[in-house]
Amino acid sequence: MIIVTSAYSEIISAVTGALQFLMHRPPPLFYVVNVLVHILLLTKLMHLLFIYQGEIRHLITSLKFGAHTKNARLLGMLLAEHLKQTAQVPDLIVPVPLHKFRYRERGFNQAIEIAKIVSKELRIPLDITSCIRHHDTPHQIALPAKQRHKNMENVFTLIKPINLHHVAILDDVMTTGSTVHELANLLKKAGVSRVDVWACARA
Repeated sequence: MIIVTSAYSEIISAVTGALQFLMHRPPPLFYVVNVLVHILLLTKLMHLLFIYQGEIRHLITSLKFGAHTKNARLLGMLLAEHLKQTAQVPDLIVPVPLHKFRYRERGFNQAIEIAKIVSKELRIPLDITSCIRHHDTPHQIALPAKQRHKNMENVFTLIKPINLHHVAILDDVMTTGSTVHELANLLKKAGVSRVDVWACARA
C-alpha cells in the first residue's frame, strides 16, 4: 500500500502522537508549543513511501537480515519514481550510517544500497563518508519510543563539513523518527538550512 506524501496527514499523525505523550507527562506550555511547532515544520519535509507491512516488510527484512541486496534495487527504483513526482531536488543525499561493527556483521548498509539507486535515478550526489555512527545501538524495532530516543542521543558525528543548503537523509524504514531526527539535528547544527527525510517505509 503506497502512502501519498501529504503534509496534512503527516502533521495530524505526528501531532496526535505528541499530544498522547504530553498528556501523560505534562510539561510547561512553552515546551508543548515548541515541540508541536518543531513537528509541524519537520513533517512537511518527509517522504515515506509505504507502510511497513506485507510484501514491503518482507522485501526490507530480507534485504537487511538475509542479504538479498537485489531488493535494494527494487526499493530504490520505487522510491526514486515517487520522489520524481513529489520531492524538491536536494543538493545531496546522505544515507543513515551504520556503526562499523554492524557493517562488518551485515557486510553492507541497506540505506546506502537503496540510496545508490535513488542517487543514480535522480542524478543527485551521494555522500557516504562525511557522517559516521560512533555508537553501536541495539536493534530498535522492538523498543518503546522513549528508549529509542535515548539510545539515539549523540550517536552521529560529522567528520567532514557539508557546506550545502539542502540535504536529504535516506533510510529504509522510519519508526519513531529518532534516528533521522538525531541526524537531521546534526546537519542543521553544521549549517545545512533544509533537511528532508526520505524512507521506503513507515512502521
